[in-house]
Order: sequence, then C-alpha cells, then structure tokens
Amino acid sequence: MRGAALGACVAGAAVILVAALGARAGAEPRGDMRERAIEAISGRLAAVERSDGVLATQAGRRHEHLEMRVRSLYKLERAAELRRWVDVGEREGAAWRRLAARRLIAREARERRLVMREREALMEARLDVFRAIGDVARARFPEEESLLAPARGEVVSKFGRAWDPDSRVTFSRRGVRLGASEGEAVIAPAAGEVVYAGGLRNLGDGVVIEHADGLRTLLAGRLALGVSRGEAVSEGQALAEARGEPVYMEVRLPIGGEGFPVDPEPLIAPSEADEQRGDDALQSEGDEDHEGGEAAGEREGA
Repeated sequence: MRGAALGACVAGAAVILVAALGARAGAEPRGDMRERAIEAISGRLAAVERSDGVLATQAGRRHEHLEMRVRSLYKLERAAELRRWVDVGEREGAAWRRLAARRLIAREARERRLVMREREALMEARLDVFRAIGDVARARFPEEESLLAPARGEVVSKFGRAWDPDSRVTFSRRGVRLGASEGEAVIAPAAGEVVYAGGLRNLGDGVVIEHADGLRTLLAGRLALGVSRGEAVSEGQALAEARGEPVYMEVRLPIGGEGFPVDPEPLIAPSEADEQRGDDALQSEGDEDHEGGEAAGEREGA
C-alpha cells in the first residue's frame, strides 16, 4: 500500500512537472532538451510501475502458496496424531510427508522474502525518479553551440539509437565520436575541474570534467592523458593527445544519480574550418545562381 501511494505521488508530480515545464519549453531554445529529459524520466517511472505490478502479483501468489503449504502441514500433523496405532511403515511415510511439507514451506518463505526485497529496491527506484523530477525543475540546460569540439574531425557516429550489423542488435549511444588525427590535441570543451582521469570500461582512457551548473563532459578513446584529477582546466586547454582514432564525447546534465545524457552535437560550436566550409558552399551556390542567370539572359537575347 505504501509503495502504491508513493508511486501515485510520483506520477502526479511528473504530470504537474510536464504541464509546468511544457508551457516554458516552447519559449526556450533548449525546450527540446528539457522535453526529452521529462520523457525519459516518465518512461523510467512507467518501467518501475510495471515491474512493481509484476512483483506484486508474484508476492500475492507466493503468499497463497505459503498458506496452502501450511494448511497441508497442519492436516499431516493432525493425521499423524490420529494414526499412532498404525504400523511402522505408515508412520515413516507420514514423517517423510511432513518433512517434505516443511521444506516446501521454507522454500516458499524464502522466495516470498526475495520478492519483497525486490519491491523494496523498487521503492528506492521510485524515490530516485522523484529526485530526478526535482532535478529537471532546477536544472539549467546548456545553450546550443556553447561547447568547443574536443577534436577537429567531423562526427563519425551520432547520439541515440543505432544498429550493429555484426551482432544484429539495436543499441543506444550516449555520446558521439569525432574524428581525430595522430598526435592531435584533445581540448576541454569548456572551463571546469577534472573529476576523473584514467581508464574507462569499453572506452579506453578518458577525462571527466565538471563545468558550471553541474554539467559534465566525458572525453575518451585511445588517448595519452595530460591532466589529473582535481586539476582546473580552461576552455580550449589541451587535455590529452589523440592516437589516430575517434574521440568519444558525452555530455550529462545533473539529473538523477548518474546524470542525464544529452546529444552533444547541437551543443558543439562550429569551428573556423566548418564556418569556412559553410561560407564556401554558400559562395559556390551564389556563383551557380549567377551563372545560371547570365545563361538565361544570353538565351533571351539570342
């Protein structure tokens, strides 16, 4: 009952938060990011509620089985009292049946305790969701193009759902990878403090930087690290040296215990080379339009 009440409280808070922030999202350029965070938290809450529903059903069944076993044992005990006058073989058989009943009762009790522990863990998960809702309300979402690209290459793998043709599995990427040349300096996307520098599981060596408002960036790959934990870094400062492989970049907002990952690509400011390529493309289009206009004029004159 207590879990159901807390779940209803969290669900109500989520609805109120979505309504309140939804009105603000349209007026903010960062509204999409906020909406994605709300959607993810709402999905997490729904998953917790589904799991709790399954466990509640299992707990009810275990309780029914336990009661049935206890009643069976009671009948066996009463039957044993009434049959003391029967032969030894009958008494031994009754004793074995009572022992089997006790073992079944013990097993049902253990399994019921396990289910109840899992429900207690889900209670903590609900509280985590509740805290995340509050984090969304307090969080300051970063502006677009507010971070420097840690490497000069283009994005070679994007954020979000992806398909692995080798394993034939769909998975979710929490960051992006940018191309980097051999010996290239990997730089800090913004000023902050290094909160971790070292090996990262499945990512190689990496650096985690905490920036203003609790925003964190993770940079990893085949890198030669040049900073250590606790070191203050400035925007654009060299953190490591690339070894010719793409650099992984992840951006997490201070939402929930582990942070909420967002797509880094819209947050990365275009480099001078990107702006120059854009200017060249616009110039090329302008030249083509101009040449097309001149050709059309010549045909009309002819």
